[in-house]
Amino acid sequence: MGSILDVRDIKKSFGGLWAVRSYSLELPKDRIYGLIGPNGAGKTTIFNMINGFIKPSGGRILFKDVDITGKKPDFIARLGIARTFQNLRLFRNLDVETNIKIGGHKYLNYGFHDLIVSSARYRKEESELNSLVNEIMDLLNIKRYRYTKAGSLPYGIQKRVEIARALVSKPDLLLMDEPTAGMNPAEAKELEGLVKEMKKEFSLTILIIEHRMPFVMGLAERIQVLDHGILIAQGTPDEVRKDPKVIEAYLGEVKALA
Repeated sequence: MGSILDVRDIKKSFGGLWAVRSYSLELPKDRIYGLIGPNGAGKTTIFNMINGFIKPSGGRILFKDVDITGKKPDFIARLGIARTFQNLRLFRNLDVETNIKIGGHKYLNYGFHDLIVSSARYRKEESELNSLVNEIMDLLNIKRYRYTKAGSLPYGIQKRVEIARALVSKPDLLLMDEPTAGMNPAEAKELEGLVKEMKKEFSLTILIIEHRMPFVMGLAERIQVLDHGILIAQGTPDEVRKDPKVIEAYLGEVKALA
């Protein structure tokens, strides 16, 4: 099976300090991979290079055989990469449905005139978007919050809204940055099941950054481990869990790997 994402020896420095050095990844389609490491290891910097938020200092990134190295985020999003963030980026004063719909605007083709006259194109595309939004809200169990302002919801529900907004963009690859941040153990366990359903329902390839080890170990087929911007280990969850370099990197966090 070919790779949907091929990251080749990318690196990034800030003011002469290396955040990421010589990172590579071949991510097969329809897989869930994990990316872990201590704070400051360079994980989010890698995500930012993949989705165009920052330009690599070297290396190449191919997505579906298209070179996206240094391309703008809107170009990369249109190719089929969506992203959720560790720190929520919802429109707090807009309701849940509107927040989610914003993620679908990238593939709507009707113009202002179509909107004003309520053309057939406008009605068709809006109907398709509404159907997709309803499907995603059902899957993530957030439909009852449809007209609730996003900022008034519990943090765990807000995280689901952000995931829903990413899904409505119809991605092929979903980058999830700390999806369980702020969740209690029960919420994290429920999200684990939802991620598996999302992958199956929408034929997703998923790359996850996560500190909660039981969550990522229960989901990912393979895991990479970063430390100070360097890839120090990769393999199955069991292989990574037992790797001495990984245990040393985490030091006091060793119990989290159990």
